[in-house]
Amino acid sequence: MKKTYITHVTRDYLEVALNLAKSVRLFSEIPLLVYCINLQEEDKQKFDEYKNVQLRNIDLDISERTSDDYTSVDSGNFYINRYSERIYNILCAKTIAMEMALEEGWEEVCYLDSDCLATPLVDELFNWVDIITDYPIATQGIHEYMIWIENGVQHGNPFAGGSWPHVDNKFCLEWPLMSFLEVGENERGSYRTTGIMLMNQKCLPFIKTWRELCFILPKLVNLKKYATYHEETVYNVLSWKKTNQGFPLCYVNLGEGFETVKHFYSEEAVEGESRWSDTDTSQNFYRIPDNKRDTKVLHGEKRTSEVNLILNYLSEINNNNFFKKH
Repeated sequence: MKKTYITHVTRDYLEVALNLAKSVRLFSEIPLLVYCINLQEEDKQKFDEYKNVQLRNIDLDISERTSDDYTSVDSGNFYINRYSERIYNILCAKTIAMEMALEEGWEEVCYLDSDCLATPLVDELFNWVDIITDYPIATQGIHEYMIWIENGVQHGNPFAGGSWPHVDNKFCLEWPLMSFLEVGENERGSYRTTGIMLMNQKCLPFIKTWRELCFILPKLVNLKKYATYHEETVYNVLSWKKTNQGFPLCYVNLGEGFETVKHFYSEEAVEGESRWSDTDTSQNFYRIPDNKRDTKVLHGEKRTSEVNLILNYLSEINNNNFFKKH
């Protein structure tokens, strides 16, 4: 079976994708294709040291990067600004990468966000391809409902209308797009994140529709209202029109880099455990899967110095047969 990993980046994210390439080559023999928006000739040699890593170009008209596109935190990590239309277009370009990979002839494709790191279990992601019907499948999300806070006002809380303990999906973030696409309020399924996905040739028509919808929406509607989490919102609503199939939560967000990794692989980390903080919302996205063995990927670390610590640690515990015992 002809299979590959893919990711997509802008030129200013190529250093982040190098970390992904390093991790994939440590723990897998499966090729990695890096789709770069508006790739330049001088970029092509950056991945030369990594066997079976190839660059592809995505020709996309996007504006130049501005300081408003990303937000830095004290640790040195940085995160996207979801208000930016440029960021919206960049994130939606993952649909172009998926379409290109399948049209190139790859039979099974695993998409990984560029700030993912492979673990020694990464190739087990392909064990879930049998679930695929006619659309790409994604990992379970950290939260069942995504909340958006703007100017101190909370949006997306399904209990906002006083329906506790029953949810009212007309208050969820996806409801405007659900209504637009004639998805009933009771048809809302599990929320899935699009940073880790699996697809095969049968998924190509769905991906084309997903891409077309992503890039037409800015011309029709208010993106903040109809696609709050960009291509992810669009994917979820389209998948709810299908069977809402997917695979379990298979990643851990690295809010504290190497320290998070050490905690996760220790006995202290309890399956199903999640953190909550009213003051530091980044903590709310560290959740341990119900089955730690499902964790094939680590997500969110962009600092190369931290990545090197993490990969050295994973290699060390792998050499000590940790992943065969757990």
